[in-house]
Amino acid sequence: MVSEMDRIKCTGCGACAAGCPVRCIELKPDGEGFVYPVIDRERCTRCGICDEICHARCLVKGGAGRPATFIAYNKDQKDRISSSSGGIFISLARQVILEGGVVYGAALDEDMRVRHIRVETEDCLSELQGSKYVQSHISPGVYDSVSEDLKSGRRVLYSGTPCQIGALNCFLAGGQDNLVTVSFICRGVPSPLVWEKYLDWQQGRKRSKVRRAFFRNKDSGWLEYSIKLLFENGQTYRRRHTDDPYLQAFLKGVCLRPACHSCQYKGEQILPYCTDILLADKWGEVNGDLPGIGDDKGVSLV
Repeated sequence: MVSEMDRIKCTGCGACAAGCPVRCIELKPDGEGFVYPVIDRERCTRCGICDEICHARCLVKGGAGRPATFIAYNKDQKDRISSSSGGIFISLARQVILEGGVVYGAALDEDMRVRHIRVETEDCLSELQGSKYVQSHISPGVYDSVSEDLKSGRRVLYSGTPCQIGALNCFLAGGQDNLVTVSFICRGVPSPLVWEKYLDWQQGRKRSKVRRAFFRNKDSGWLEYSIKLLFENGQTYRRRHTDDPYLQAFLKGVCLRPACHSCQYKGEQILPYCTDILLADKWGEVNGDLPGIGDDKGVSLV
């Protein structure tokens, strides 16, 4: 059963809890703040479905050939500045909404916890913009909602880490013509508990609750991005990624989920093929004369 799985492999995706027909699996945090499945053995029927849909137990297969690759950025300056890289995701999401579809992705709630949510109006898409350097919680209801949307014939754009995309694909058990998955080159997911402690520290210093958080703020440019916190009392905290303790802990890999250190989705033979669209920062020089590439507002590799 999934509760007996090597914890080094578990990514905390929650697909097992969503797929359990008697809902006897609950995700609970360990001492480091990472969630793992816990099974109510008295209710468990030992059907084995949780094992079947566990993406960590499946061999990730590589693809053949070379995927099409592009350098791109959003021409809308507001969209671009509000995004972590070149603003490509918001363009994709907006098009899906305009076509009557729905979009799923990570958002910060009122308590600054990161959760996957469902969006079907353009006004709410901003909640999904920008990187969230915390592991996102995906409830069983999200998996159920995606499945229902697809069954009803609606187009679904689902964004997440490569392992979250893998988990959804295993949960759905096969190709879905109306599903478009979007992922990104992932550095790993930090502990929600570390994020919570960081917020407690910041709120204690400012004597106010954080009302908004931006992990890739571009006030100082895309290359020198910052973390920016807005407090209810009107104060602001902004530090470059080289100077903030939380971002440094993330970038140095000291607060990542154990499974991230042995990620089965990494590598050029696997990563580009685990999702329909893969996004990343386009660092470095670009050959050719492309307007706007060097303006330090963000460029995406697609």
